[in-house]
Amino acid sequence: MKIRWETERGWTEFKSPYVLKRNDGLGVGTVVMNMERSPFQDGAFLTGTYFEPRYVEFEIIILGDNSQQAERRRQLLKVFNPKLEGTLTVTDDNNNNYTITGRAEEIVFPSEVGDSTSPSHQVALISIVAPDPFFKGQEYTLILGAFIGGWQFPFKFPLQWGTMAKFRDINNDGDAPAPLFIELVGELQNVLIENQTTGEKIHLDVLIEDGERIEIDTEAKTVIKIDNLGNRTNAFPFLTIDSTLFNLAVGENTINYSADVEGSSARVIIAYKKRYIGI
Repeated sequence: MKIRWETERGWTEFKSPYVLKRNDGLGVGTVVMNMERSPFQDGAFLTGTYFEPRYVEFEIIILGDNSQQAERRRQLLKVFNPKLEGTLTVTDDNNNNYTITGRAEEIVFPSEVGDSTSPSHQVALISIVAPDPFFKGQEYTLILGAFIGGWQFPFKFPLQWGTMAKFRDINNDGDAPAPLFIELVGELQNVLIENQTTGEKIHLDVLIEDGERIEIDTEAKTVIKIDNLGNRTNAFPFLTIDSTLFNLAVGENTINYSADVEGSSARVIIAYKKRYIGI
């Protein structure tokens, strides 16, 4: 397992001279179960389950003489600054990367007598808090509205024209619903994106000119229109009343796309990351 922490002020990997001794909090986080009960009822009714923010702790050993230890402590303090948002990346033994965003809550250099410090090493205790408790896997991207198939070289007769990709089947085999980042590239009008598995849909009653695009973030719940000069405006009011900024459900999802007007450069680009409750 490889572990890396990165902020705008730099990055650190837990390998020599920062040797990982212990970690805690990479598995399933703290779960809260809400329950209700009536008078004289045996047991209770489960009304909801949710995860608390994730707390991750590391104990590392800083190698080096006293001068090197001082320099390396300073480097740790720089990148584990609680004022800075950072990304924790964990790479498992199969070379899969999982990331989570958070902030350093505490970094301590114990000085008590014992194994915590010596002329050759110094122990550091680091605590990170992640408000969103889910680890995210790699990013997947798919394009709807692009041509699939078509001519092959050398030509073979009869020729086959390409077909428009209007739907895709997506298997979300993560542990939780996955938010979507959708980019609508004009020219498009009256765009409908529907998850046929759940019945949820995103319907925008607006004209997107050639050179314009709309970005939809179903996690942040934002819809932004960007014109050909780069000006950004709120496009949320163009959503129809029956629209939902949906996530991919766990399991199979069939995503369908349609529009009343489609220019030659029109595209619908959907990106997502699967989410996991632990590593």
